[in-house]
Amino acid sequence: MAVKSDIKRLTQGLNRLERKAIPAAANSALNKAGRKVKTVITRDLSKEMGLKQKDIKNEIKVKKSNFRTLSVFISATGRRLNIIRYKAKQLKKALTAKPWGKARKWRTGFIGNKGRTAFLRLPNKKIKALSGPGIASEFVRDRAIRLMKTIGGDEFLKQFSRELKRRLGRL
Repeated sequence: MAVKSDIKRLTQGLNRLERKAIPAAANSALNKAGRKVKTVITRDLSKEMGLKQKDIKNEIKVKKSNFRTLSVFISATGRRLNIIRYKAKQLKKALTAKPWGKARKWRTGFIGNKGRTAFLRLPNKKIKALSGPGIASEFVRDRAIRLMKTIGGDEFLKQFSRELKRRLGRL
């Protein structure tokens, strides 16, 4: 969404105080829209992946807009999470967990490290930590990108009109 070119068009024919209110309103609206997108993405990824929202929220970063850039950057960090975060349980002869919200069994899996990590015993007798999907990889999927564009655009327009009325009402 190109905010700068639209702002130049809007500021034509306005006095100096009104001209300053439009970029300020856009900046504030972008930051509010960015927070809303983070909330929506967190809720959606939580349902899709079967994780707690707290775990996802900590990995999604929002770089705020300022007057110079007038853009918000939303990114996800982190590597693949251990399967223990996906409601893993130790059964008699297997390990079960629910990555992506669907139950799955690992016959040679077990929980170790005082309940903090799930492991998988390989055929060559080696032990490997069992990982599930990562937040960063799920963040770049089509569904998340579509959500960012639709929610972000709608929320920006709503917040921009609200902020502009608020700022012009003071003049």
